[in-house]
Amino acid sequence: MVAMEIGLPGSTPAPSTNEDPNGEFLPKSLCVPIRSGNSSNSSSSNPENKNFVEIFPEEISSISTDQIISLLKDESAPLSLWTEAALLYMQTKCERESITLLSTACSDLVEKQQLGSQSERVRVH
Repeated sequence: MVAMEIGLPGSTPAPSTNEDPNGEFLPKSLCVPIRSGNSSNSSSSNPENKNFVEIFPEEISSISTDQIISLLKDESAPLSLWTEAALLYMQTKCERESITLLSTACSDLVEKQQLGSQSERVRVH
């Protein structure tokens, strides 16, 4: 498993936008706030909790979609983070992984909002 940087309390997730040595634009990193945990200090109701996992664009293609999906689900990530993760996969030419993330995010959203079963929904291509 690729090591993901974990921010410390008091640090702020600052998605980076960089140029690589060849002068090419690199997309910003993905910062997922840590909301889960066993201690009272990591409660999502604690505004002082500033722990996060940062995934850099150059790492995304070596991280399985199952790991990203698990992280995003465990931390109750908003849809915007799911789409940012999918975009990182797409920018690294991992289209299948990107589609998997978006499909999972949509399915989870539908389940949470009780919008009907998958067989009751219409798929548009």
